[in-house]
Amino acid sequence: MSMSSSSIKFLFAAVATAALVACGGGGSSTPAPSAKVATSDATASIGPANGATIANAVANTSFTFAGGTLGSTGSTVVQFTDKSATPAFSATSSAGVVTGTTTFGSCIFTVKTSTNPLVAVGTVFTYNPCTFTVATAGAPANGSSSSRVATFNFSPSTGTASIPVIVAADGAILINGVFLGGVGLSVTTGAN
Repeated sequence: MSMSSSSIKFLFAAVATAALVACGGGGSSTPAPSAKVATSDATASIGPANGATIANAVANTSFTFAGGTLGSTGSTVVQFTDKSATPAFSATSSAGVVTGTTTFGSCIFTVKTSTNPLVAVGTVFTYNPCTFTVATAGAPANGSSSSRVATFNFSPSTGTASIPVIVAADGAILINGVFLGGVGLSVTTGAN
């Protein structure tokens, strides 16, 4: 089978046209916009300087400790129930409800009321180390709120909750309008 020179030129022209259509045409290539994202999770050791700020930022958020905490061995929901320098807390489990106040040198919970038969009024629970982590790795640093997992580590127990978090363009972390530190950022560029 032989092809004429005009048939070959037509074939090449058709292939070239198909290639241009597949690539979006022959115009100039404009790079996709770039975006900043957080490079890591935000973690803070809780102490006197930041403990009340962190607790106040997540006031009335339910953190679930699947393995128990504050005297309970079963699933326990812990909340900081007010915004103060010594935030009130509640710990609710199938064994009962424990309430009290929190101070920080790590995380120190002093029991004021208890319906849990395993926890007496006046009991003090001290968790050291005590840390707070927000899963910000990969979060867009664009000032928009997104739901992220936050974790309290009352060593050895951990409690989690989903909370609204803002990662600002400069890496600042804000929870309910409260600045809680910052994270590093990297720039990602979309594909053409």
